[in-house]
Amino acid sequence: MKHITKALSSILLAASIAVGSVAVSEITSVSASAADTHDLSITGYVSFYLTQGEYTDIEYRFSGEGIAAVRLRTSDNMTAYTKNVRWIEYPGTCQAFYCIKNLDGNDGTLQFSLLDDDYQEAMTFNTNILVEKEPAQITFNDMYFPTSINEGEHCHISGEITSTDMIDSIEAYVFQYGSSNVVLYSSVSPDRTSYGLYDSDLDNGIDFSKLSAGSYYISYHVTSGTKEEYYTIDFNVNSTVPAEPTVTFSDMYFPSSIDEGNGQHISGTISSTQNIDTIRAVVYSSDSNAVLSAKQYPNSKSYSLYDSDLDWALSFSQLLPGDYTLTYFVSSGSADRSYTHNFTVKAAESAVPVVSFENMSFPLSFEQGTDPVMNGNIRSTQNVDYLSIEVRDSYGNIVLYSYNNLAWWYITLQGSGMNTDIDFSKLDAGDYTINYYASSGLGSNTYTQYFTVYPAYKPDPVITFSSMSFSESIPKGNGQHISGTISSTDEIDTIQAVVTDSSGKVWLNAKRYPGQNTYSLFNSALDWDLSFSELPAGDYKLTYFVASGATDRSYTHTFTVRENTEDGAIILFHDMEFPENIAVGKGQHIKGTITSSGIIKKVQAVITDSSGKEIKSAVKYPNTGSYTLYDSELDWALPFSGLGAGSYTLTYNVTAGSSTKSYSCNFTVGKNTSTKLSLEKGFAYCAKWWNKRNKSWPNNGSDCANFASQFLAASGLPKDSQFKPGTRVVKGFDNLKKYLYKNYGVQTIMRKKYSDCLAVEEGFAKYKSNLSYKDIKPGDLVVMPGYDSNGNKINDGHIMIVYKVGGSKIYCYGHSNDRNGKTFYVSDSYIQGVVKTSALFG
Repeated sequence: MKHITKALSSILLAASIAVGSVAVSEITSVSASAADTHDLSITGYVSFYLTQGEYTDIEYRFSGEGIAAVRLRTSDNMTAYTKNVRWIEYPGTCQAFYCIKNLDGNDGTLQFSLLDDDYQEAMTFNTNILVEKEPAQITFNDMYFPTSINEGEHCHISGEITSTDMIDSIEAYVFQYGSSNVVLYSSVSPDRTSYGLYDSDLDNGIDFSKLSAGSYYISYHVTSGTKEEYYTIDFNVNSTVPAEPTVTFSDMYFPSSIDEGNGQHISGTISSTQNIDTIRAVVYSSDSNAVLSAKQYPNSKSYSLYDSDLDWALSFSQLLPGDYTLTYFVSSGSADRSYTHNFTVKAAESAVPVVSFENMSFPLSFEQGTDPVMNGNIRSTQNVDYLSIEVRDSYGNIVLYSYNNLAWWYITLQGSGMNTDIDFSKLDAGDYTINYYASSGLGSNTYTQYFTVYPAYKPDPVITFSSMSFSESIPKGNGQHISGTISSTDEIDTIQAVVTDSSGKVWLNAKRYPGQNTYSLFNSALDWDLSFSELPAGDYKLTYFVASGATDRSYTHTFTVRENTEDGAIILFHDMEFPENIAVGKGQHIKGTITSSGIIKKVQAVITDSSGKEIKSAVKYPNTGSYTLYDSELDWALPFSGLGAGSYTLTYNVTAGSSTKSYSCNFTVGKNTSTKLSLEKGFAYCAKWWNKRNKSWPNNGSDCANFASQFLAASGLPKDSQFKPGTRVVKGFDNLKKYLYKNYGVQTIMRKKYSDCLAVEEGFAKYKSNLSYKDIKPGDLVVMPGYDSNGNKINDGHIMIVYKVGGSKIYCYGHSNDRNGKTFYVSDSYIQGVVKTSALFG
């Protein structure tokens, strides 16, 4: 075997250099297969770069005796193939090319073997490929934190941090400006190449709600391999102490001139740090008269003028040629600001008629009940063909209106006849505007005046007592009704009834506060407050003391309480009423009062048909000297709704002491004609009166049932002696529900049975534990809780009018707390009952 005896003189390696490649270091080891190779030496230092995934050429040369070939071996993460081998001079040198590919960019080795003539390995040497990676590239993407937050407010950090190498750590520091102390800190060790900040462990480790007001910055410190990067965001924490609103006007624009007859948009944005209450735009002429005006109530923090309701309310096309000022008056909480544009209306080139108002005058204020005259002239370059005058209240409602189709070029208001059409004496006290509109061909113009009506002088109220009666003698131990009517030209403040004996001693004393112009004594609260049955035998005076405004008057009855004797008792029937005809299926109350000088032992009511056959009877045992039929147990015991069509007689048989007496009335039962009401009319009434009181419907303090009754009356429910302003039926919702059932078959559904409120035996109520919005329709009356959590009655409850059902949200109109059905709603789970008046609507 021939051995290699000459040293390898050089190995040349050549490759392309690229970023992100690996480098080969100098030869690190040599071994020989024979002992006689000890004199061989390898010299030189070679280095090159291999790009991951790409082939790189390597050239080598060698010399020496007996070298037959060179073999190359690669580590697993590299591959090679022979590109070209050629002998240059034998046995002198050999040159070859290999193509090397670094598969993964990690460390590896190349092993060269020198083969002798027998192609046996005579010498090997290795090179280590050491990875020299470039520094990681750290990137901050979409980094965000608000520039301003409020004290106590928590806020998320957001964004993404990426690196070309693994991210070792991310630290977030929060510093306050002017201090080097860290006030908040959080850190994570991602061990991945990207990290999203929002709702991450780093994010959740920082509680910004702990920061007090001041200026701060967040500093992110990121480490990836040997690379470190920082990223900083400034922000402020605002004090939560409320500040006065700041009103700003931005991008405000209005042209400096417009053509006569042309409309024009306003533009810009009005903003405030609180909700904007009102924006009023006024156009003033050069003589400071307001010629256009509009007002809006944004209730938001920003209002864009262009194409807004305020924009469309300003008719710049109506302006005559001249100089004008457009001023915005803005109110936001305690802040009031204004902004002004000056502009000119240029005369139109076309022959559009010009309408003008001249010498317009009207009193700035006058007394309620007076009818002042409108003065002024309307002139046009052509005939004025139309003139309208409308008077609006402070809510914008038209309260007076008149118009005329004319054919005059010059109109004097005093002689136009429109002063007669507009009757200012009808106005209530308050603030108003008069809006004049005149048109002439294609031309038109408006004019506005403002005035105030102040309350008229009122003379002292006049109090009258009418139909006053009281028995001159009553039996001892018997109750007794008072009767008569007390009236006043103003509201009655108080009525006090006092019973005194002959010595002046007060035995009975009761007081009421009507708050209305008339007060009927019979069966009133004052009537029931007086317990005449408690008086001993003797002579007495009953005196009414009445106060109305500045007027005080009194009225006195004298009467005697005698020792009671039942023999020969006198029985009287008072104010007995029953309709001559009722509808089939309709309930009906009986009315009247039965009194006796003795004790009434028995009252029997018998219904007989035309043949005299008894259809139904009921008996009650009052054991008092007086018995009122309406809403009594006897009343509710007579089921008139069960009678078929035909003729009947209702007879009362009364026993008092040893006396008996009867009273009869005839009536017929006809066909049931269902009343169909109008929701449209009812809701129109609610929209007008939801936040006001109609003096024609006096209340007793609370007004919920009274307002529900007004809604039904406005919808078309007929008024009668029970259902009319001021009665017990319309003032108390229990009475109203019973009336609707008795007269119209309207049923009530309750969520829970309240035995002390609704009587099952009366038949008008049923119970449903899972009451929900599916049981409720527009036009129904909903019952709100009137009981505590233990079911104990704590008041008379509350009732409201259903305007709309939006799933579980029930929108309602109502008094005594004023509720607008278009915006106010309650949850169906809060509703305790529903009166199904929707059945009455067509």
